[in-house]
Amino acid sequence: MKWKCQTPAQAHFALLYPFLPTLSEVPDWEKSYRYEYQAIFGDEKAAEALAAYPEIQQLKTKIRAYYHEFA
Repeated sequence: MKWKCQTPAQAHFALLYPFLPTLSEVPDWEKSYRYEYQAIFGDEKAAEALAAYPEIQQLKTKIRAYYHEFA
């Protein structure tokens, strides 16, 4: 089944985040963001835990580069 935009807000969200993870991947993405922010503020354990998500980190790098092109 294809996802359909029911409202303008959903369409806007879909355009802003064209690289959303699948539902089964969401918990890992949430953890990777949490660890990333904690590591930025000096949490060494979070930095170590972040190393378990290299594929997600690579995709986030691509997403950020994509958005920087339009900034």
